[in-house]
Amino acid sequence: MLSFYNIFTKGGFLLKIGKFAAKHNVSIDTVRHYMNLGLIFPEKMGGWYEFGDNSDEAINAILRYKEMGFSLDEIHELLNFQRLSRLTIRTDLEFFKSKFLLKSDNLEKEKEHIEHKIQVISKLLEKINHLESVTLLSHPTGVPIDFLPQLECPFCNKPLQLAKASIENNMIINGDLNCDCGTHWKILHGVLTEKQLISSLNDVSPDEVLERNIHLKTRYYKSTSSKFLDFIFQGIEWQRQRLTELLTPNSIILEPGIGIGVALSNFYDHLPDDIKYIGVDNNFERILFTKTLFEKEYNPTRLIYICCSFNNIPIKSNSIDFVVDYTGSFNYNSKNEIWLTETLKNLLKENAYWLGSFLFYSKNSDLLNYPEQVSKVLDLNNIQSDFKDHNINIDLQKIIGPVDESGENEIFKNGLDLYQWLMLGKNNK
Repeated sequence: MLSFYNIFTKGGFLLKIGKFAAKHNVSIDTVRHYMNLGLIFPEKMGGWYEFGDNSDEAINAILRYKEMGFSLDEIHELLNFQRLSRLTIRTDLEFFKSKFLLKSDNLEKEKEHIEHKIQVISKLLEKINHLESVTLLSHPTGVPIDFLPQLECPFCNKPLQLAKASIENNMIINGDLNCDCGTHWKILHGVLTEKQLISSLNDVSPDEVLERNIHLKTRYYKSTSSKFLDFIFQGIEWQRQRLTELLTPNSIILEPGIGIGVALSNFYDHLPDDIKYIGVDNNFERILFTKTLFEKEYNPTRLIYICCSFNNIPIKSNSIDFVVDYTGSFNYNSKNEIWLTETLKNLLKENAYWLGSFLFYSKNSDLLNYPEQVSKVLDLNNIQSDFKDHNINIDLQKIIGPVDESGENEIFKNGLDLYQWLMLGKNNK
């Protein structure tokens, strides 16, 4: 009687493993895996294996069963049953018929699930295509007129005077502010800016800045370890929960080093309408990108953007209720002898909160071959001592990690355990 193997095709001459694998368009490792599982039995000839008719018949059956969706365990069962009887009686055929019918039923159910998933994805793609076809209209925002009393010259502590302005919806979109001491500030595209930091971007539209930086953001995501991102977002979520628990009406929040708005984007939906969130950065293009991005998605009148160095923030003393310190301290402290706590201390109200996230290595690490200033910033003892020296009392703290991967654009070393110290401190004047 015709062997059931022959339904799948019959083999030929003896072959060594490389030629056998090539003949069946599989890798040598795959052939070895099938051997280890007991799916094929080549003949051992001295120091190598020879693959003949039985091996050909078996691997053809394996590949056909795989096409049908059988797992290797299921294939093993089918092959062993074939080997027991070589399908010489009708009851053996019934065994295979029942297996194939069961697999067919399971595949039909999988097909229904897959079709449902495809429908869900198709609907989401329709929404995405619709959003892409709709021109996103910005809601231009600027410095609210009622916020002007909060501004003062960082050099002489006198009020900044509005010299000229274009105003929309009670917000200054473009304008000039001057001080009696001769200091000049400019509002460009709604960003209050030290004139020298605007550089050549006067002629660049916010939409051009948005397009250029979205590509940079995508490249950063692709080149950064998902473990590192999970590690960072765990810290941001801890900060978000603490911030939303403590916010009071009309709070003023300062984020030094807002960057591309990673922390703010995770906070924004939880911020009450009556607060003011001041994002500061010393890179005009970066802060304009963040501002434009939020204007495309929201009508963010509670957000105020300032482009300046951190030691020149033109905000009145004793006016800030919260500091959200996501990466600001690390970036600033690694480049300056005077750390951010001392730089911002005079801006804080008494009992203002400092909500911080600080990356550090363990003290016993022998791999910290960073420049001295950076090494200081990555030492938890130095970080904690700095807050103590500036009378910021730690109310809550938590250490998470470690993570030993980062990304191409991070300075952190792969293979070295990195931790994150999360803290909530209160200013004690």
